[in-house]
Amino acid sequence: MQFSLSEDKSGYSVVADYLINQVDGIVAQKIAEKLELFEKYPLEHLLRAEHLKKLDHEIYEVRIRIDKKCYRLLGATRGSTLEIVHIFYKKTQKTPKREIQITKERLKKLN
Repeated sequence: MQFSLSEDKSGYSVVADYLINQVDGIVAQKIAEKLELFEKYPLEHLLRAEHLKKLDHEIYEVRIRIDKKCYRLLGATRGSTLEIVHIFYKKTQKTPKREIQITKERLKKLN
């Protein structure tokens, strides 16, 4: 499974901006390394291994744990690529509806 950070028409990526400005460099590097590792496996394997969860008919949640902190990257599949449109630090057990709504709005803009 390939991963891609979505960009708007000007080339700006909300997810890349978050990784550059909201988390320290080591955490951003570890997230990138995990995504690179995940790219070696098919979608079905990532779902079984609980690194990936399907939240609804369209949205997938990539689960990354670093130093007891849980980061979530949300997006949708486009062919064999998971287009990541949103990232956040997860503080609760359940994925907040607000984060899912943000993801849906960003996906609409891609279509």
